[in-house]
Amino acid sequence: MKRESDMPTGVILAGGLSRRMGYDKRTLHVGEKTLFEYVLMQMGALCPELLVIANDPEFFAPFDVQVVPDIYPGSSLGGLYTGLYHSSTEKIFVSACDMPFFNVELALFIMHAVQGFDAAVVHTVNGYEPLFACYTKSCLQPMRRELEQGNYRIYPLLEHLNVREVSLAELSHIDSLETAFININKPQDLALARRYLSYN
Repeated sequence: MKRESDMPTGVILAGGLSRRMGYDKRTLHVGEKTLFEYVLMQMGALCPELLVIANDPEFFAPFDVQVVPDIYPGSSLGGLYTGLYHSSTEKIFVSACDMPFFNVELALFIMHAVQGFDAAVVHTVNGYEPLFACYTKSCLQPMRRELEQGNYRIYPLLEHLNVREVSLAELSHIDSLETAFININKPQDLALARRYLSYN
């Protein structure tokens, strides 16, 4: 386990509008907890400092957590920038709030892998997984440049960063890797996650 002083700030992106789901997916239950509660519990156990990026702080009143509004609203990239900007540490570990199978072992591997790089991002057969990843303060300027030019996608940004690409081969020792990047965007995703839980 890394020393506490070496740990990044944990950043939970919780400002999405849930358009594809049709209602606020932060309140959805997968198992005994809501999507947000599960990510909050796992991230809070790892990171001494925790930030939630969202524009409705009243939703989070029941939780003992710092909520920060988006500096550039409307995109995950804006949420990443906001988390980095407000972080008191040199790096952040980010997770979207709709990932119900937060994998602690995988998160720790990514946190360690970022040393000497701007960011550490897992690369799978489906491409990068930028919303379960680690970023450093050196990303702030490139992020701001993209956002101010109206470019809100994360993938093109990665081309301008010194990225540590974490391959699946490096992660073969990690249990339950097949579910780590499941996120809940549509009702079908929620049904799949609940089926997985029922079989395990």
